[in-house]
Amino acid sequence: MFFECTLRAPHGGIFVVPTIGNPLLYLASIAIGSVVACIILAIVKPKLKK
Repeated sequence: MFFECTLRAPHGGIFVVPTIGNPLLYLASIAIGSVVACIILAIVKPKLKK
């Protein structure tokens, strides 16, 4: 929403990238979201005891 990307097909994964408005910013958003989710998971996940 921030980058005003449009998506005509709300399903299909990576195969619908050619139909997306602003596809590079859409892919950048997915990458940024993945990095943020990994950081949050690393902080919240309890440590394993040996």
